[in-house]
Amino acid sequence: MNHQNTISTFLPLEAERILADLEPDADCLAALQARHPGLVIFGPETSGSADVVLLIGGHDLAARLKALAPRLTSEGCCVVFTANRRHYRRLEAWFSGEAAPTGSDPGLSRDELQQAVGSAGLRLAKIRSIFDDREAAKTAAEALVPFGRRLGLEPQALADQVASAAFLAQTRPRARQGRPITVTGMTLGSKPDAMAIVRMAGPLAALASLPDFAVSTLAPKPAVRRASDGTKNDIFIWQRPILTDAARPAIDQIISTHHLFVLEFDDHPMRWPAIAQSGYLNFRAPHAVRTSTETLAAILREFNANVFVSPNQIETLPTFHPVEDRKGPLRLLFAALNRKDDWAPEIAAVNQVLKRYPATTLAVDVVFDREFFDALEAQDKRFHPLLPYEGYKALLAKADIAWLPLGDTLFNRCKSDLKFIECAAYGVAILASPVLYEQVIRDGETGLVYRSHEALANGLAALIEDADLRARLVRAAYDEIAATRLRVHHVAREANWYRSLLDRHDALEDERQGRMARLPLVG
Repeated sequence: MNHQNTISTFLPLEAERILADLEPDADCLAALQARHPGLVIFGPETSGSADVVLLIGGHDLAARLKALAPRLTSEGCCVVFTANRRHYRRLEAWFSGEAAPTGSDPGLSRDELQQAVGSAGLRLAKIRSIFDDREAAKTAAEALVPFGRRLGLEPQALADQVASAAFLAQTRPRARQGRPITVTGMTLGSKPDAMAIVRMAGPLAALASLPDFAVSTLAPKPAVRRASDGTKNDIFIWQRPILTDAARPAIDQIISTHHLFVLEFDDHPMRWPAIAQSGYLNFRAPHAVRTSTETLAAILREFNANVFVSPNQIETLPTFHPVEDRKGPLRLLFAALNRKDDWAPEIAAVNQVLKRYPATTLAVDVVFDREFFDALEAQDKRFHPLLPYEGYKALLAKADIAWLPLGDTLFNRCKSDLKFIECAAYGVAILASPVLYEQVIRDGETGLVYRSHEALANGLAALIEDADLRARLVRAAYDEIAATRLRVHHVAREANWYRSLLDRHDALEDERQGRMARLPLVG
């Protein structure tokens, strides 16, 4: 696709979050472009063909859709945002006698939107409902049930009609008019839930936003069922299983029900001795492996040549809050699991700084690591148990400084820069070790990287005392993440990888069988 004239990798993910906050009127496009100045939108005034046509509301939405449809490229899709004409709030306004605002968008019902897409000669890929208040919508739908029955509407059908505030629809590219690629993901069940969200839920939601992918997720270890029509499903992705010889029946079942078996693994396998004991069945059994870093990929390619690097990204970017808007004492955050070997050699340098500052100046939040919490000599410190991902992000949003220590080990060198991405997105100033982080942080520009105990102490003191330094670092880091590390910037590349796997299915299966044939049965 022509990058300068497409928003295909932007809108499907961002439209619900952005457009739901905007009235679908003449100012909507201007507001969208103001918030995202690099966004190119193909509209009626643009000549030539387009990869994406964006249509937002209006009295003549169906007519504009029909006029613009012929200008889509064969790989292009149309994204339509419209208010729901039958939304319960509109019904409430009508019953109460309130007049619609002058020039207000009349909207379309779900059925009318489907009809408009068909009349334009396009095929609908998906419609997403956008809700303003799910509980209020449910209450309103229940109140309308008796009236709906008199009109022959079943309760669920009525709820579908009135609950959505708006609809976001996508059409299918003409070049891919067949059924969508089906992807099933089996997520990690252990706590915390962060890795299941970051490595599976987020990326799969990104794929699902594309018009030619249909995605579902499964709880850990469900029954893997054959498609109802007897055909194979397309792709099965299993997150971080530990496969031993006892798992061979499950592997065979996946292969019998899916064209492709992809394994997601984002840490060095040395932590799980059973993987080596099984002859690295983990990576030999699937057709391909998906991982998070090039360092780890190079190790995994010893066992399977088909390794794809999908770096961690952030799904949505929080609103930036300038440093000068912060109220109360500064907050230092330490939120990491299994890091004693990393923090213990440096805790004395940290305490040397922390004990200088009263509770009115500095507070420290520690997540999960009670031993680290007990070792801290801060005057105001607060312990938090292991948090769900949303709880962790809420705490991150309150933080001013984060300490990210990693010792120089092979396991740590294989880790991803997720903590940097998260801190940068939430406007948290970063103080990090050189292991891993010197590859992603521009020292003194997007964070501070220390290489000695003295540099750690000086850097921490500088971040506490120098608001201008913090402001400069967090603004630069936030801008970098906004430009390069949003999931929407990368989903097309990953989608193309899955398409290429399907295209090479027969060769990949031959390779897989060869790997399995050379693997001895072990316990």
